[in-house]
Amino acid sequence: MDSKVKARMEQRSFFTLFSIRIRSGLGSDERGFTLLEMLMVIVILSVAILGMEAVQIYAVAQIQRSDDTGTSASLAQDVMENLRNLPFDDVATGWLGHPIADNAEYSVTQTTGEKGRGTSLYFISWEVRAAPSGSSMEKVVDVRVRWTSQGFADTSIDLTDPTVDVKNVPGLREFVVTSIISDPGN
Repeated sequence: MDSKVKARMEQRSFFTLFSIRIRSGLGSDERGFTLLEMLMVIVILSVAILGMEAVQIYAVAQIQRSDDTGTSASLAQDVMENLRNLPFDDVATGWLGHPIADNAEYSVTQTTGEKGRGTSLYFISWEVRAAPSGSSMEKVVDVRVRWTSQGFADTSIDLTDPTVDVKNVPGLREFVVTSIISDPGN
């Protein structure tokens, strides 16, 4: 036989043998995966996926908490600026008569039911007290923004009352801004 023909037959037989192995499954010296091995893979993948899901849930909760804190800081700053723009003698302790939904505008003129996600309600109050220096030309203002989060169930609490200790109330958060307002006329 010619060497070219012999080489072509060997090549053909190799490809024929290879294609038969592919069609008939694995070769005789290989055995594939057992049921136990497949179950172990499924368990390992399930644990990994559940772990990633727990991290995702934690991240979403932290994003919501960060969003609420940012919103409350904006609201507190808005109230503080409004108090600074009042005549000095008119700055007195008070509270906003209605809660504010977490809307995009963050204005103290908003009411609930306006456009927004509505996942949190913010309760705003402010306390005005004498300055530590004793000067009648200065007032210390504490603006307190409280909001409810998941787990808040005690509806008997007055959220505008500054004496309520929020550390002991599950699902209630607080952000406080303190500033000194001076009498610009003196």
